[in-house]
Amino acid sequence: MIPKLLVFLFVTGVSTILAANVCKIGNIVHRSGNSQPYYFPNNWNENQTAPGLGRDQSCSWVFTVPHGYYAKLIISGKTGDNYSHFQTVDAAGNVVQTQHENKEPYYFPFPKFTLIVDNEAPATFGFKVIWAPFPNVQLQQGGVNIKPYRINITNSQQIIEFIAVTGVSVLAFPGDLKNYHALKSALLFDGNDMNAPFVNK
Repeated sequence: MIPKLLVFLFVTGVSTILAANVCKIGNIVHRSGNSQPYYFPNNWNENQTAPGLGRDQSCSWVFTVPHGYYAKLIISGKTGDNYSHFQTVDAAGNVVQTQHENKEPYYFPFPKFTLIVDNEAPATFGFKVIWAPFPNVQLQQGGVNIKPYRINITNSQQIIEFIAVTGVSVLAFPGDLKNYHALKSALLFDGNDMNAPFVNK
C-alpha cells in the first residue's frame, strides 16, 4: 500500500511540475507581418483561466511598437506570495507593478514597452498583446478653463486636443467609468497629435 501511495504522490508531483509554464529573461517581440496577436503561453487564449507558472521565474519581454501603432496588453494571473509581481514599463519610463491581473487592458504607443514577471512561489500567468494602427477618428478640440470639457468614451475611441501653449492630445479608448482601470485606457501626448512625444498613461 505504501509503495503505491509513494508512486501516486511522485507521479502527481511530476505532472504538476510539468504543467507549470516557464519563461526567460530577454524576449524581444516585434509585431508579426500578418498582425497576429502574441500569446504567452502560446497555447493559451483570453477565454481560458490563467495557466500555471512555475516557481522562481524571472522573465521579461520587450515589445516593439511601430510608429503610428499602439499595442494593447491584457494579463490574466495572480502571484502566489507577497514578494512576487507583474510589472509594465512604458515608453516614458512609467512603471506599474501588480500582483493580480484580471484582463483589464493596458495601452502602449511607439516605440516599445516592457513586461516583467518576478515570482518566487508558483503563480498563474498568461497574457496577450495585439498591435493596431491608431484609430482614424475625428479630432476634437477643447480649451483648458474652469468649466470641464466632458466627453463620453464608453462606446468608441476618441482623440481630443486640449489647446494650451503647446497643446496636449489625449487618445481615449472605451472604458468602464465605474472602474479605476479605465484610467489605463488613455494615452497622453505632449503636442497637437499622436506624433508628439508620449508623456504618461
